[in-house]
Amino acid sequence: MANAILLSFGVFYNPLITQFGWRAADVALAPSILSVVYLVMVLPVSWVYQKVSIKVVVLVGGILMGLGLALSSTITSLWQLYLFYGIIAGVGSSTIWVPFTSAIMNWFDHKRGIAMGIALSGYGLGSLVAAPSLSYIIETGGWRMAFLFSGVATFLILFSASLVAKTSPKEIGLKPYRSIQEMGHESFDESVASGNSSFHKAIRTKPFWLLYCLWISSQIVTSLYTQHIVLFALGLGISFILGSLGLGIIGLSSIIGRFVVGFFLDRVGIRRALLFCYLVTLLSALLLLVTRDALWLFLFATLFGFSFGGRSVLEVPITSAFFGLTHLAIIVGALETAFGVGGMIGPYLGGYAYDVTGGYSQVFLFCTLLAILSVAIVVFLKPSETSGIWTNG
Repeated sequence: MANAILLSFGVFYNPLITQFGWRAADVALAPSILSVVYLVMVLPVSWVYQKVSIKVVVLVGGILMGLGLALSSTITSLWQLYLFYGIIAGVGSSTIWVPFTSAIMNWFDHKRGIAMGIALSGYGLGSLVAAPSLSYIIETGGWRMAFLFSGVATFLILFSASLVAKTSPKEIGLKPYRSIQEMGHESFDESVASGNSSFHKAIRTKPFWLLYCLWISSQIVTSLYTQHIVLFALGLGISFILGSLGLGIIGLSSIIGRFVVGFFLDRVGIRRALLFCYLVTLLSALLLLVTRDALWLFLFATLFGFSFGGRSVLEVPITSAFFGLTHLAIIVGALETAFGVGGMIGPYLGGYAYDVTGGYSQVFLFCTLLAILSVAIVVFLKPSETSGIWTNG
């Protein structure tokens, strides 16, 4: 939920452009900087996470994210926005995904798909609540109040989480929830199941780099859509609140996607589930190309949110499927840098296109091509000759 608040930045574009006269690309550079910082920090943070308690990592992240968002309420120039939101909150954001998702994998040996879906539904719920709520605060109290509210809420959420978080059940004398011999229709090589794939071995495999390219392309699309959907809606004559509701619908639909894909993951296998999600992403991209009113915008948001939620459930399980659990945190951290690359490109690309063309037609077409590329990568995503870990029933 805290990440959802951070990523609802799209509602601030129009207020900042209106008040300061900045270009869309100027504002979009803030989330791009955040992604660069995330790219730089996520791997070191993943390494630290393996050495210290999850409580410490999450608490520090909560302080930094909350502080960065709260300080953003005081900005009077672009460099301040880049410093507070891009750098300070960006460092904080690097402490969230890897610790929590890795912990979930440690707690569950069985039904990991549905466990991940339930846990990550907080992001969807946060998006559903955050974007419309922040829009309402902006309309009634101004964007500065909305930033301040975001900072306080983010800190309180992560502070509360740090009080109860446990890296693994071993910390309280328990074992993971059931052991499994197979996951759905996919079987795993014994060496992978025991988690013997080291970080250095993982980064020399073909699946690692296919996943890396897949995450880059999908994050370019995701960050561009979520950052610019409100401004796109305003350009169509859709009201600020309804445009923000579109962002909220992405969050709501992502909850459904997480539960549905998480539920069927253990039955159909990771590869089939991933292919289905990216086909839905492609369908939503095609739909956005012809969107001209709020109804079509909401339909796009529903489809894209579903695919986005489903994909997020699969990221860590597919990594553990190929590379095991022993070094999972550091390998996930390495793959997470791909999201930093994509998140750096997407927002700024959208802002630049808006400034140059006055719209998003061309850049949305580019997103469609990336969606096609993502489908192709999933089709060719198979185990390397040396891994022997991916078979479908």
